[in-house]
Amino acid sequence: NFIINLVNSVGKTMQNHLSSAASGGKSSGNLGADALQAVGDSASSTEWKLTIADSLRNGFSASRTDSDVLTAGGTAEITYSGAQIGTNEYVSAIITDSSDRVLYYGNIASPASETGTASINIPNDFVAGNKLYVFQEKCNGTTLTDYSSGLINLTAPGSSGSGTVIATPAVSQGSSGEGEENVDDTPEPNYIDALMKMLEEAKEAGGPQTIYWHEGTALPGPVMKFLEENPQITLVFSYTYQGLDYTVTLPGKNVKYDPNIPWCGPLYLYGLYGRYSASTPVKTTNSTLTLGNRTYTITSGDSLWDIARRLGISVDELVGMNNIADADRINIGQIIRY
Repeated sequence: NFIINLVNSVGKTMQNHLSSAASGGKSSGNLGADALQAVGDSASSTEWKLTIADSLRNGFSASRTDSDVLTAGGTAEITYSGAQIGTNEYVSAIITDSSDRVLYYGNIASPASETGTASINIPNDFVAGNKLYVFQEKCNGTTLTDYSSGLINLTAPGSSGSGTVIATPAVSQGSSGEGEENVDDTPEPNYIDALMKMLEEAKEAGGPQTIYWHEGTALPGPVMKFLEENPQITLVFSYTYQGLDYTVTLPGKNVKYDPNIPWCGPLYLYGLYGRYSASTPVKTTNSTLTLGNRTYTITSGDSLWDIARRLGISVDELVGMNNIADADRINIGQIIRY
């Protein structure tokens, strides 16, 4: 289903994020007042499209200029400011039920300037308890990540709000991590793309690979799916949640991707994968410990000393195994054995 905040297919309430089926799940009617289009059931989808909070859109605001109570077949008139201008930039709206499950979605305006007005024709099956949200987004097409402002609730006559991205829960309930508290896990716009790029590079390098990541406190479904499909890759994910530091190791061979969990939260990850350790030497079939059969890709900010400490190996061993002439000179993207 098309749901708020990337929770799971039952669509529990969260703010600032949306998820939908990768293909056809986020579809608008014709641009303008009649853009709202009913959202179909995508429970059978195995691939998800993400709409993530983008701090560049914090300046977006919108308000209702009419004084009418929203009713079936009625119209809401809005004014907005702080919109981004350009290709695939839209002011969009959704209507949700009382549980914040998305019922309708549409692109109501394509801003020609930062300020403007728009009309929204309310569907004929609108009932008490339904809510109208407006936000500004860049739509990048099927299967690609979209970037949006926060959701502004314009249900009440004369209501207004800003698109400032506030602290967002990573997950809500059920198999995604029951009972987790709200955390500020708003990623930078290139959060997913950067991580996926590193994983793709590890795949292309071939053989066992270990990737270290320390952005955010949750992992999206596409990352979990990639790891499951590439058992030779291990992801070591470090994060701070509720004042505690976690390091969770996800060996691809042990990852189980669930298409009904678009995001995996901090406690869920720790509960399932906290027992694994990338620092433990790999044992061969004759139970002898071996070095040099794993690899690590150097990222920005790495030093050989820091890498050695995290991997549980000495700097001298890293230098010797990789023929490193100067331990003070390593390059981003360089692959080292350990």
